[in-house]
Amino acid sequence: MTIRSTLVGVPAYNTRLLGDLSVPDAPHGVAVVAHTSGSNRWSPRERHLAGALRARRLAALRLDLLTRDEATVTAATRHAQPDVALLAKRLVSAMDWLAKQAQFANLPIGYLGTGIGGAAALAAAANRPHPLHAVVLVDGRTDHTAGSLDAVRAPTLLVAARDNTDIVAMNERAFQRLRCLKHLELIDGVSSVLDEQHALDEAARLTSEWFERFLHLSHTSGAPVS
Repeated sequence: MTIRSTLVGVPAYNTRLLGDLSVPDAPHGVAVVAHTSGSNRWSPRERHLAGALRARRLAALRLDLLTRDEATVTAATRHAQPDVALLAKRLVSAMDWLAKQAQFANLPIGYLGTGIGGAAALAAAANRPHPLHAVVLVDGRTDHTAGSLDAVRAPTLLVAARDNTDIVAMNERAFQRLRCLKHLELIDGVSSVLDEQHALDEAARLTSEWFERFLHLSHTSGAPVS
């Protein structure tokens, strides 16, 4: 299978964000992989997640939701509250940009986020529920989620490390608030899904299966899958 990778500049809510767009032959859908201050689009763990999507013929846009200057400031002020609402608006803008690209115009789109990127993905899904087809959070910081989660319509998968009680508690609270088709998966024996290879492999499998179900089948059937 041929994979075409391109560096892109995405106009997103009063700025321009850098992203890496990887497209397999005849993709069934597109996943926007949201990166924030805790990682960037070149992070090996996020690339691993995106690679699992491409293996199932799903395109992946790995997008830095912060500019380089913003990321530098954020790293220097670790205790500052992230502006999740702003990140969510940028994520929605990226989805709008994708929808205008001829090769993706008729393809279903999903969001994938880790950490604060997960919070941005959920907030974006709540603020613009259509035409999003799927959402996945891996160790998502759902305590920072902005907006009303009961507005999310896209099927949503939450993946968290069972041994991280704080992350589990916030994901469980978010899960209870969601009114869409949803699933919460806890991976045993780790405190961080992203820092243990076997847990990351399991998260990649769960993520790619979720997107294949709700993007691939939506594409082939022409209607959202529930």
